[in-house]
Amino acid sequence: MQQAAAARGVKGQPFDPKPVDKALIDYFNQRGGIRGHKIELVVHTIDPNKQLSQPAEVHEQASCSFFTEDHQVFAAMPGDYGPTYWQCMYDRHVTVIDSEPDVTGDSVWIRQWPNKIMPNGVNDTIAAQSYINGLYAQGFFGQRAKIGLLLEGCDFLVRSKDQGIVPALASHGLSIKDISTVACTTDAQSAGQAELAAQSTVLKFVTDGITHVLFWNLEGFSTTFLVQASKQLYNPRYGFSSFDYPELSFANNSLISSSQLETSMGVGWLPNYDVDPSTIPMTASGNRCIAILKEARVYDDSSPDMISNETTECDSWFMLEAAANAAPSLTFNGMITGVGNLGTTQLANLLIDGVATFAPGKLEGGSLYRPFAFIKSCDCFHYSGSSRPLG
Repeated sequence: MQQAAAARGVKGQPFDPKPVDKALIDYFNQRGGIRGHKIELVVHTIDPNKQLSQPAEVHEQASCSFFTEDHQVFAAMPGDYGPTYWQCMYDRHVTVIDSEPDVTGDSVWIRQWPNKIMPNGVNDTIAAQSYINGLYAQGFFGQRAKIGLLLEGCDFLVRSKDQGIVPALASHGLSIKDISTVACTTDAQSAGQAELAAQSTVLKFVTDGITHVLFWNLEGFSTTFLVQASKQLYNPRYGFSSFDYPELSFANNSLISSSQLETSMGVGWLPNYDVDPSTIPMTASGNRCIAILKEARVYDDSSPDMISNETTECDSWFMLEAAANAAPSLTFNGMITGVGNLGTTQLANLLIDGVATFAPGKLEGGSLYRPFAFIKSCDCFHYSGSSRPLG
């Protein structure tokens, strides 16, 4: 292996991946590397102030240039990037292994960048269909539901709404009465505009008599909505997905009353984000990761979030290992072919049961979801049914 590269911005709980990366590189290199090739790590550090103040395209292009021009890497493990970065890496034939579940993309994006391997990712179009079908199966909509949707206006979310949410509702004789579209968040300015729009949506939904509220966004605007709704004593029935990070965002949130959540239901594919982490057993990938980190004496179990960060970082390295070992050749196309041939694996710590399923043309691991509901006695979310196939 020539070089693997990692980049991280700042998001959520501060997490420095370097000790984890070093432990894994030492682990692999002490055993001859990956497929007989020693790993050399090249790190591109992003200034979080520039990340917030500059257009996304600027730092995405800079990262791609760093990896492909300055260092000619074989594979890259990004933290939080978008279309400019992925297109640049695709054009320069670099495999991108992204274990973060936040921005996977819809069917269009996945076809456009087939070099983007996502062990913890889902196809947003398929997830959108399951979101609605899963809520319907739980009896969420009931009779005479007036449905409102808070939508983030990113192209892949709009498409997956049009191709997933709308037709799935129609198949059950339902439709959206009100759609409020907030700006697609790409920088601090658009995030502020979107947050204000999410707040104003509450009054719009109240005025229009919306009884059931759905969300399709990636930037926490559901939390903004619920906080504002609480102030206005507006208590519709909420339908959540993993994109809302329900357990992390809502449970035990002093700004959101449990009475707002007690009739809420959801559909999730990311257990650590969906429900109380103490109810979720560690996956095979997670156990392997923890054993390696303990051996290197860098394992930090100070919080569930920290454990999740560590095991997610491990997923990228385990994915690189599996892809390289399955590849017919250690080339750009060989890696893509190798992942497509893996089938069902235990490579995804963040997914349901740790299961990641791949196939030719399907390089996102997500294949299962579970329904969940709010439990008032613990002020938390629990899964309310067994796993089901996405789609």
